[in-house]
Amino acid sequence: MICVITISIQWFLRFFDNRWKMLSDFGMEEHAYGQLHSVQIGGREIKVLPLAHPRQIARLGQSSPLWYNRHQRWVRQTATTISL
Repeated sequence: MICVITISIQWFLRFFDNRWKMLSDFGMEEHAYGQLHSVQIGGREIKVLPLAHPRQIARLGQSSPLWYNRHQRWVRQTATTISL
């Protein structure tokens, strides 16, 4: 499993799968945050778990209330149900 933050999407994942260039490309609906997605890298299926950058989820400096709230909801309701 790979945990993806925005930097990883911009500089790594988009070279293997052009569906995603930023975190919001995984879906802006509240239920879409933190869901596993499959991607093919080097002939192998990799599960990607898109999560907000730690600065966003810790409210450090300039951060987005949207991503903070989505992450907090994910921690409370979804994180423990993720299985590979």
